[in-house]
Amino acid sequence: MEREIDLVACDVDGTLLFDYAPALPASTLEVIGQLLDQGIKFVPASGRAHDSLCKLFGPLAPRMTLVANNGTIAYRDGEVVFRSVMDRALGDELIDAMLANDDCEALVTGARTSYMQPKNPAFISFMRETVGFDITIVDDLKAVDEPYTKISAYYPSRDIDEKPWIDRFGSRCSIATAGFGWLDVMPLGTNKALALSAVLEQLGVAPENAMALGDARNDLEMLQLVGLPIAMQDGDPRTIAAAARTTANAEDELRKLLV
Repeated sequence: MEREIDLVACDVDGTLLFDYAPALPASTLEVIGQLLDQGIKFVPASGRAHDSLCKLFGPLAPRMTLVANNGTIAYRDGEVVFRSVMDRALGDELIDAMLANDDCEALVTGARTSYMQPKNPAFISFMRETVGFDITIVDDLKAVDEPYTKISAYYPSRDIDEKPWIDRFGSRCSIATAGFGWLDVMPLGTNKALALSAVLEQLGVAPENAMALGDARNDLEMLQLVGLPIAMQDGDPRTIAAAARTTANAEDELRKLLV
């Protein structure tokens, strides 16, 4: 092991979980539990919402700090310990732009639920049953009565080109792809690393004593922050370039920390 590791920050989809599997492998949960018992802090850092992370990690979740919504919000002991909020007018503009695309669905993620104004009922069942989100259906996304943290565009049938979105909105917000068909938009300067930096300070862990694992563009800054960055070998080239090494199996990397 290259250095003493006190905390592991780990992406979920594409790193621990693949193809929207409904549950994490039992062996993965076992290893994470052993790390926690050993005193190593484990921080899931995901584009998923809080409720979805709680379902995935089950009884282990209360023992963790959860970085959700691509770093716009973090929870410990069920309470919000970090939050980044988007300008309301900008959020409204993003929602209009997403809904104007016939093949695009929009998702507004709140602190305890995610909101949708679906065009296709299949999007509802996909988010509730496959992804495991708590979903609230609304007639008007712009009337949601809580601050915008993350707003996502989802193209069910094709991968997304982030460039037009960056060209139009990139000077006013943070934009990152988050797996096939997904584009996440956060407040300017917000990413997983911003939330993780706050978590590290709160927990008294130096960045050089943290390890991070991820695969997608939205993991890049998180890997750049820590002392031991590891990318999935089939991940985004930008994330791979920021890693100390690559791996085919994140669980194997977690096992290396066990003593």
